[in-house]
Amino acid sequence: MFIKRIFRHLKQWSSSGIQRRLVFWSICFWVLTISIISLSFLWIGQNRIIGETRQRNVQLASIISRDVNARISSIYSDARIFSRHLESLSPLLYNQTAAMLSLRLSAPQRYRAVYYFDGGGNLLLYLTDTLENLLEIEPVEIATRPPIPVDEEITSAYRAIGTASTSISEVRFTGIDRTPVLYVGFPLNFADGVTRALVLELDLRDIWQRINLSTIGQTGFAYAVSRDGTIIAHPEASYLGNTIPSVLNPLLAGYEGFTGYTEPIKQTAVLTTFNPVGGPTGWGIVVQQDESEVLASMLRSGALIVGVWIALALFGTFGIRIMMRNFTAPIVELTRTTQNIANTGFLAKTGMIQSPDEVGQLSHAFDGMIDRLQTAEGELRQSHEELESRVASRTAELSGANARLQQEIAQRAQAQEALRRSETKYRHLVESANTIIIEMDTSGKITFFNKFAQDFFGYNESEILGKSVIGTIVPPKDTSGKDLEAMIEDIGKHPERYLHNENENMRRNGERVWIVWTNQPLYNEEGNFNEIMCIGINRTEQKKAEELLARETKEKATAEERNRLARDLHDAVSQTLFSASLIAEVLPRIWERHPDEGRKRLEEVRQLTRGALAEMRTLLLELRPAALVEAELGDLLHQLGESITGRSRVPVAVTVEGKCALPAEAKIALYRIAQEALNNVAKHAGASQAKVNLQCQPGSIVLRISDNGKGFDMKTRSPDSFGLGIIQERAGEISASLAIESSIGHGTEVMVTYKDISGGIKQ
Repeated sequence: MFIKRIFRHLKQWSSSGIQRRLVFWSICFWVLTISIISLSFLWIGQNRIIGETRQRNVQLASIISRDVNARISSIYSDARIFSRHLESLSPLLYNQTAAMLSLRLSAPQRYRAVYYFDGGGNLLLYLTDTLENLLEIEPVEIATRPPIPVDEEITSAYRAIGTASTSISEVRFTGIDRTPVLYVGFPLNFADGVTRALVLELDLRDIWQRINLSTIGQTGFAYAVSRDGTIIAHPEASYLGNTIPSVLNPLLAGYEGFTGYTEPIKQTAVLTTFNPVGGPTGWGIVVQQDESEVLASMLRSGALIVGVWIALALFGTFGIRIMMRNFTAPIVELTRTTQNIANTGFLAKTGMIQSPDEVGQLSHAFDGMIDRLQTAEGELRQSHEELESRVASRTAELSGANARLQQEIAQRAQAQEALRRSETKYRHLVESANTIIIEMDTSGKITFFNKFAQDFFGYNESEILGKSVIGTIVPPKDTSGKDLEAMIEDIGKHPERYLHNENENMRRNGERVWIVWTNQPLYNEEGNFNEIMCIGINRTEQKKAEELLARETKEKATAEERNRLARDLHDAVSQTLFSASLIAEVLPRIWERHPDEGRKRLEEVRQLTRGALAEMRTLLLELRPAALVEAELGDLLHQLGESITGRSRVPVAVTVEGKCALPAEAKIALYRIAQEALNNVAKHAGASQAKVNLQCQPGSIVLRISDNGKGFDMKTRSPDSFGLGIIQERAGEISASLAIESSIGHGTEVMVTYKDISGGIKQ
């Protein structure tokens, strides 16, 4: 109220003269200008400081997230490799116990405990001993000691294996010192059909220490949250187990970001950056810093800016007052002279003609105006006479224009009559045409329906006009599920896209028919699109004939595919099983005479049966193409290698480096290339061994197939021989690079490099 009262008094003071008004509003403009500039500096400075803080904290959160992800992924990968190692060993408890004891001794600070369950959930053995006890105990003692009760977290990790290939628990805190641990479970499937489960208790203290040591300034720190939003690592132990604020929920959905909020426990304003860790854990990293610490330097700059603002306001006020007083003095003098002319009627000059500034120029113009005022009346009278003459001339011109207008009206009436007769002839032609002709507006409502259309669809004109084509002659969806209602709506908006189209229609009795339409947009007198003429031809019989031909072609292709699979089954699997049967019949006699030779024959039987099994799986994949998309590329290559080994007795070594998911078309193409190359090795190479190597890298995959066979001359050999044309075609379909190297006596190598620029490859 005080400020409002002062402003009202200043406004009253300034209203008494132009000089005061100029001074008042100039000072207001000056103060407002420097205020806006000061606030702009403050706003820019605050945004710059917050932006730098955001960039720094985002980088720190990203670094911590990548470090935690790398460490967790390394531990997870080592544990998975160890589980695969256990599967390669004998399922005897002594062998398994020795391997687990070696794991505990190799990294006692990482693996706190090991639990081993059978397929029924019974604890077979456990390793929870201290490092000193592990150095003294024997595997036999571990394998034979009775089971102990286990915590619910361990049992939950075992049960979770039944629904997934592996299980990862939430972080738990054990012991008096609340050590953070993680339980990871792996299923074990042995060759003899035995199934067991391995649960590892992982120590996370080294990861937690790195998170807690990450600080910024005096108040900034980092902490970790679980996939459900619970704080699992924090410099202050009292925060463990709390739920993060709702503003950080985007982190749980896998997003990174930056936000500010009031910390609920300490009730302090904080700036927070969050970043997902990624990987199988679903954790997130949050970097938090007090907003007061971030903006401390801004407060100091703000005090300086306020001081400068006060100084500029005072100096500007005095300067404006002095300048305005000097500026308005000539204006006051000019006003006084004008008032004398108005009171006396005497056109006196101002006496300021010699002044060079704008006021002097105004005075000179004022005196010139008085001189020209007397001559203006005579010029005005002359202009009035000229205007009267022009009005008479214009009246004569309008009379002639009216006569011409009457003539044009008569001509237009004749043209309209000719147009009416032409329209009558056109309508008679349309009504008698032996073709479907309809017209509809842009919303799909029928405005014209010729006689042939009425007979064909079963509607008379009074029943169909004004109704939408949808639900009358066009179903909302055709038998294949295509949205015809959306198509009609699009025709009303973009008729040029549907000048010719074919779609399913329906008669009044529900019968579905196929009609080829020719659509022509119609325009009104203003040139605006308002209707569509549709001319249709019934081709239902042709459509039925095409569908019958397509079914017959499909059935023929199915029969040919069945015959091909039957030939493959006879040529590959039947011959392999027959060979295995012959060896198995003579194996007992060979074993009695030559046990070493019997072991070789037994190994040969094993290879033949594994090859036959792999060949059967390959044939099943051919019967179910969707299985190729669902399976891992590495597993497909292993199965293909076993199939070739069993069929041709050529050992095929398959190695897969890394694990990746890639687009379905790329996976199928790489599999077919490997299949064709290995078939060439089995049929033509005369090799004693072959190798398949798959390297999975971020953004690219390299597939190599090589053998030590007889090779061929690259210069003389046709590029389409030995199935090389098929391989080149497959590589071209996915835009992969293909390199083939071969020489006589030194084998052949086929290398395919696939790079996915769309980001579909994930490692």
